[in-house]
Amino acid sequence: MSAHAISLAPRRAAPQDIPLVRQLLDDPGIEIVERAVDQTWRYASAIPNPVSGWHLYRPEIYTASSSALAGWLADPDGDLRTHNEGDRLMHELLFATHDYLHAWAIREVIELAPHLGVGTEAITPDNVEQFAYVQLLTEAAATVGLDYWYLSCVDLDQMLDIGSTIRGLTISYHERYAAEYRRFNPGFEAQAPEFFTKIAEFYCTGRFAGFDVQALKRSPRMLSWLKHELSYGQVQRRYTRQWLQHLSGRPLFRDDAALVAPVAVEADWQRTLTAELGQRLWDKVKNDAPSCRRARARLGTQDLAWRAPDDCPLDFRFTNFNALGQDPWAEIERRGIVNDSFKYLTFQVASAHRHAAAPPALVRSLSRIRDAGSVDLLHHAFSQVERLEPSGTEPLDLFILS
Repeated sequence: MSAHAISLAPRRAAPQDIPLVRQLLDDPGIEIVERAVDQTWRYASAIPNPVSGWHLYRPEIYTASSSALAGWLADPDGDLRTHNEGDRLMHELLFATHDYLHAWAIREVIELAPHLGVGTEAITPDNVEQFAYVQLLTEAAATVGLDYWYLSCVDLDQMLDIGSTIRGLTISYHERYAAEYRRFNPGFEAQAPEFFTKIAEFYCTGRFAGFDVQALKRSPRMLSWLKHELSYGQVQRRYTRQWLQHLSGRPLFRDDAALVAPVAVEADWQRTLTAELGQRLWDKVKNDAPSCRRARARLGTQDLAWRAPDDCPLDFRFTNFNALGQDPWAEIERRGIVNDSFKYLTFQVASAHRHAAAPPALVRSLSRIRDAGSVDLLHHAFSQVERLEPSGTEPLDLFILS
């Protein structure tokens, strides 16, 4: 080497080098939308849950306008550590990727099974369970694609060199422990297209073939993994049915037992759809296959017509405060709210205002305001705090529940 040659250190990978992140950023059918939300309320632990939101039936991924992810998106080639205090950036980016796989999966389902009428047929007692199955299928796609087939096979910190502690996003499974899992099921294999069917059916039914109670008793690692997945599946069944019920505008489930009951998976169309989606997901994750198998116009909001009727009480687990117009408080007074959703109204109202402009006393008292359950008190508390300006294009129906 010449005495004047310059030795360059190997370039570290950037988040956009992660195949699924790159697909999220480059997919022409998906738009990343900044909502008028200040995530600082979450960073400061003033609220327990992020409220960026999610909508399976819109081709959009939502992020808070004031957040680590928004900061990185504005300067993707900058210093990652600037945005990643407490692993905020990586959590937000990976959850956006998780949501992207949901959005990808619903497009694939619509292409593979247009007869189901996903997003367009009225949701009724007769068809709500088939739509619940489809939504759980997209949840399986998001979890299997990102967690099982990608994150469990890599070391993010080794790739990015930013001190990240993230090993998995929603599960504790990792391929490094495969020998422990095979101790109780020698034929177990997560890195195969067929594994997608196992997880999809697990989320729907709570049954995971190949492992029994004795295996869970004898392996704390396996118990940690499958116990979480079992509870996760039950929660997802409840949330899925509540969301569909909201969009339908009618009561569809009599009680919580009905919300968490198993979802049927045995029909021929379900088995075929699951297997085909699993193979496409495998190709996407493992072979970096293009997001669209053929040229398709971007799915617009006019394509999927599911919207909650405007004459029901507002449920802020699934209703976007920012989309209630110039005087949201008048609309809340006109329609009333679902009692169980008041805490989510509190979280949304707080996040719609600048955290830096809120008096410290208000921040400290937010939990008391939430517990009081008074819309008037909440309105008064934030009446003099600077609000972020909504764009006017945010959807009214938005999945906030978490």
